[in-house]
Amino acid sequence: NMNIFYFMENNKESLNKLFEPYTKEYIKRYKEKDEKGLYYWDTFKRKSGKQYYSIIAPDGTILKNDLNGNPISWLRSEARFLKDLEEGEVKFVNLKNGWNIHFKQRIPLGKKPRSLFTEKGTNSDGSDEIIELFKQEVFSRPKPSELLSYLVSLIIKDNDLILDFFSGSASTAHAINKLNFKDGKK
Repeated sequence: NMNIFYFMENNKESLNKLFEPYTKEYIKRYKEKDEKGLYYWDTFKRKSGKQYYSIIAPDGTILKNDLNGNPISWLRSEARFLKDLEEGEVKFVNLKNGWNIHFKQRIPLGKKPRSLFTEKGTNSDGSDEIIELFKQEVFSRPKPSELLSYLVSLIIKDNDLILDFFSGSASTAHAINKLNFKDGKK
């Protein structure tokens, strides 16, 4: 098992590099478009939202409880709902059994990567690298340099310093040296 903790100062530009592109199949759901970009209408009522407050429908109906008398859980905070309503990002839909609220689900910058980066290397790959370098297993669970190179390449700029407090098998140093060699830097 491998844990990698990733920390950086507030740098949205670098953070955006973490997003992976969507497949064409995924993008198909975003069928609507306005001046802000692609979106689709999604339901605002969510069990997982855990935001409880009353919403007044266009006809004055107060939306507070569902048909079973349970409090309605909204996806977003009341402040966000009111902002979205003011900006035309929300619409009320009158159905047979009452009102439903939809919001414009905007297409994000990209797909958030999951916690597993197996396509960028595993512990087994890190061990293989160590055996290739030292002809024996001298470190337990070394991180794969390809994974570390990938993570570092998302945030590094010219003349940045990378500090690995724990060093261990020096996988980070190995990854940085490989990146520098690839970029023709010292």
